[in-house]
Amino acid sequence: MTTRAKKMITLLLAFFVLAAAALSGCGKATGTGDDDAEGTTTKATQKQEAQKEELKPVKLSWYYIGNEAEENAPEVFEKANEMISEKINATVTFHRFSFGDYPKKMQLSIAAQEEMDLMFTADWSLNYAEIVSKGALLELESLIDGYAPGTKSLIPDKIWNGTKVAGKIYGVPNYQVSFRQPALIFKKELVDKHGLKDKIFAVQKMEDLTPIFETIKANEDDIIPTLVPPLWQKWDARTRDEYLEIFIGLPCGVNYDLEIIDTNNDEYFIAKDEADYKLAREWNEKGFFHKDVGLVKDFTPEMKAGKFFVLNDVYKPGIESDMKTRYGYDVYAVPMGMPVLSTGSITATLTGISRTSKNPERAMMLIEQMNTSKELYNLIVFGMEDKQYKKTGDNRIELIPESGYTGYAWMMGCQFNAYFLPGQEDDVWEETKRLNAEAFEAPTLGFVFDRNNVKTEVANINAVSKENEEIKKYGILEVDEYMDKLEESRRKINEAGLEAFKKELQSQLDVWKSSR
Repeated sequence: MTTRAKKMITLLLAFFVLAAAALSGCGKATGTGDDDAEGTTTKATQKQEAQKEELKPVKLSWYYIGNEAEENAPEVFEKANEMISEKINATVTFHRFSFGDYPKKMQLSIAAQEEMDLMFTADWSLNYAEIVSKGALLELESLIDGYAPGTKSLIPDKIWNGTKVAGKIYGVPNYQVSFRQPALIFKKELVDKHGLKDKIFAVQKMEDLTPIFETIKANEDDIIPTLVPPLWQKWDARTRDEYLEIFIGLPCGVNYDLEIIDTNNDEYFIAKDEADYKLAREWNEKGFFHKDVGLVKDFTPEMKAGKFFVLNDVYKPGIESDMKTRYGYDVYAVPMGMPVLSTGSITATLTGISRTSKNPERAMMLIEQMNTSKELYNLIVFGMEDKQYKKTGDNRIELIPESGYTGYAWMMGCQFNAYFLPGQEDDVWEETKRLNAEAFEAPTLGFVFDRNNVKTEVANINAVSKENEEIKKYGILEVDEYMDKLEESRRKINEAGLEAFKKELQSQLDVWKSSR
C-alpha cells in the first residue's frame, strides 16, 4: 500500500470514529441485539481497535440485478476497485444477475447460508420483508450510525421509517424518487403524427384510450396499440377517498381509514372486475394486443424495437429521458393516479448487508461511499469517460451506444449523484426531492405485513389468483365464459383461506397502530 493510501485510510478511519462517537451521544440507535452482533465485535470494541490500527484489506461481494456478461464490465470494475481500495482498503467482486434469475439465485444462496456482503432487495424482487423474516439480513442502525453518517443525514426520517420491520432497519434506501405514481408511456413520434397529444394528456380512465387505439390500429400496420391491459391501474387512486393499499398481491386491502376491504367479495370490486374484463375483451377483439399476448412472457425485443404505441411505467421527473435511454425513442409520459409515498414505494430499491458477511462494517462504509462519492457512483452506474459516455458539460453526459457496459442508476447508492442525461432538466433532482416531500403519505407508511403465520393461506390464494391471470388481463375468453371462471375463482379464493389472512392482517394492523 502506498504511503498516500495509508494516510487517506487513517484520516478516513478517524472521521468514522469521531462521527460514531458524536452520533452515539445524540442519536437514538436501537442496537443490533445479541443475535445481530454474533460474529462481530461490539461498537465499543470496534472503536478501540480502530484507534489502534489501520484498516486491514478485505474482500467484499455485492449481488444485484444487471447485465451478466458485458465485455467491458471487468475494466469498469477494476477501475472502481482502485477507487474503493483507496477510500476504504477493500476490493469488491460484483455479481450481477438478470431480473428473472436474481431472486431465484439469491434465495438459494440465502438458504445455503453462503457468505455474502451486500445485496439488492425490494418489495418486488428478493422480497425485503420476506428475507428479513428469514433472518437473512443484519439490522443496520448501529452500523449506519457508526459508519455511514453522511447517508443517515442525506435521507429524510420518513424514508428511513418506511424501511423498518418491527421497528428496525435492515435495508438502506437507494435514495431517489421515493413515491409511486403510475404513468402511461406513449411513443412520441406517433402521437405527433396523428395529432393525439391533447387526447393522451386528457386520459382519466382506461376507457378513454379506446378511440386513441382505434386511430393507431387503423393507420399503423406495424404497430401494436398497447401492452397495457385495462386492469393495470386497478388499485391506483386519484383521491384520498379512493385510496386502497393491497398487500402482497392478495384480494384484500386497507383504505385511508385503516379499514380492511375484502375486494374478493365486495360488490363494488366484483363489478369493477367485470367492467375491466369487458374492456379487455373489447380491446382483444379489436386487435389492440399482441397476437401472442397470452403466450409470450418477455416482450423486451418488441419494446426496444418500438413496436408498441403505449407502455406503462412509474412516473418521475425526467422519465422521458430514462425511457429514451432504455428504448431508443422519444416518448410522452402521462401520470395516472396520485403520487403515493408508501412502505412499498420506499422498499422498491434497497441495499442490505447479509447476516453471513464477515465484514459488515466495511460493507456499510462502501454504502456510504456510494451515497457520498459522486465519482464512484457515476463510475459504477455509467462506466468510464470516453468509453461508455462522453462529457457534454460539467455535469452532463451522453451515453455511447453498445459500449459494453451498462448500469442502473436506481439500483445502488443515491441517484441524486447521477450525471444529467440528454433531455433531463438541470433541476430534475431538486424537483424529485420536492415531489418526495409533497407526495400523499399512505396511512400504512411503515407497516410491513409478516406472512409467517399464514404462509399456507397466502400460497394457496396466490395459486388460485394466478390460474386465470393472462385470460383476465387480456380478454382471451368470451365474456360469459370468463364470468363463470371469475365466480369460480372467487369461491376458490375464499376456500383457500382469505378469511384467515384478513384476521391476521387485522391483528398485525392493530398491534402496529398501538405502537405508533
